Amino acid sequence: MEPPATKIPGGEEAASGRRLAAATNEGARGGSKTFAALSSLNYRWYWTSLLLYFMAMQMSQVARSFLAYDIAGKATALGFVSVAWGIPMSLCSPLGGVIADRVDKRKLLLVTQSFITFFYLVMAVLVHAGVIEIWHLVVISFCQGIVWAFNMPARQALVPELAGEGESLMNALALNSGAMNATRIIGPSLAGGLIALPWFGMTGTFYTVVALDTAVLFALWKIESPGAARRQTARPFWEEMTVGARYILNYWSLVVLIMMAFVVVLVGMSYFVLLPVFAGEEVYDVGSFGFGMMNTFVGIGAIMGSLLMARISGYPHRSALQLLVGIGFGVGLLLFGIAPVFALALVTLALVGFMSTSYATLNNTLIFAHTEREFTGRVMSVYTLTWSLQPIAIMPLTATADLAGARPVMAAMGVAVASFVALVAVLYPGYRRIGTPAAIALERASAVEAAPGK
Repeated sequence: MEPPATKIPGGEEAASGRRLAAATNEGARGGSKTFAALSSLNYRWYWTSLLLYFMAMQMSQVARSFLAYDIAGKATALGFVSVAWGIPMSLCSPLGGVIADRVDKRKLLLVTQSFITFFYLVMAVLVHAGVIEIWHLVVISFCQGIVWAFNMPARQALVPELAGEGESLMNALALNSGAMNATRIIGPSLAGGLIALPWFGMTGTFYTVVALDTAVLFALWKIESPGAARRQTARPFWEEMTVGARYILNYWSLVVLIMMAFVVVLVGMSYFVLLPVFAGEEVYDVGSFGFGMMNTFVGIGAIMGSLLMARISGYPHRSALQLLVGIGFGVGLLLFGIAPVFALALVTLALVGFMSTSYATLNNTLIFAHTEREFTGRVMSVYTLTWSLQPIAIMPLTATADLAGARPVMAAMGVAVASFVALVAVLYPGYRRIGTPAAIALERASAVEAAPGK
């Protein structure tokens, strides 16, 4: 077997990393350390595409959630639509990771983004024609789940090729989170307001999503492909997946970090699916505008967390910081679940946004730090499973919320998240060393040795 083409010391990938690292250091000296990664033109186009992509996603989530709840009148309907998206993404993600490690990631993103745009156009036309039903949402969500299984690993794995390693990478990942969470301030409120307009409504909202996703395609097209991670020769798909699986399973810190992503995302991040219920008559009775406000306050807290993570990208004790914000995320969910009035609920949601984004940024950074570049796509495909399995985990949550109420379910989710993060830190002896150069060098060598055909 010939080795992958990623290990060329003087290749484009290494040069790209050095350029962005230099830009990061220069930005820091100039007092703009928080936004240093944006010094790279390639990364600016990527970040622009991400901003537009997340804006479209935030608006579509609000519109689709209200549409599904309006058609069916039950929280369970939200779960069915989410499961239809999650099942195909879970099944196809491992294949998506292998492909992301074998091909030009930018071109893969262009193809998959084209399909995403097309599916939203179909949804917009169905809403416009007034014939949209729950089964339409289920089928479209299923098709989108397949496409996202190939889009998300490539999107994640492209970041190190554009941003390099170390502080530069954490800075870029934090800015990525900032892009996502900035849209939470604008997207949900904008979607809620547009849906309420009689002359615009649900139809205009979905057509706006299509326009934004079309702009994503243009921004991706402007990126110059790093090309460094493409393989000159490739093993069969099954063998590639096996090599990636053995690499992960023999890397204890990587296993722990992915497990921490799985549990916190599946249990904690699922809170968003219950927000329409909190906005409804059962809890606060604040309607679509109040629902948009809830998402906006999550976004306010989240963008503050993103900016803080970008600012302290050189902070050395990342595992300890992750422990703090992970427990804080659980506490925030608990406080939201028991908040007696809507105004206090908004404050607790800002705390939820701050803590959850900080946790996700740190977890993502630590996973990248422990992953060799040629395995990035496959590792990210496993990481992506956390989001694709989330809709499946949502089903029992929504069903329980229908039976027992949304408040106790939300409070229980918060307790579970805080307890799990604390237990991992206590029970895993190597947790304090996660992310340190010594731990990375030692465990990488062991994992690579265990990967057959490497």
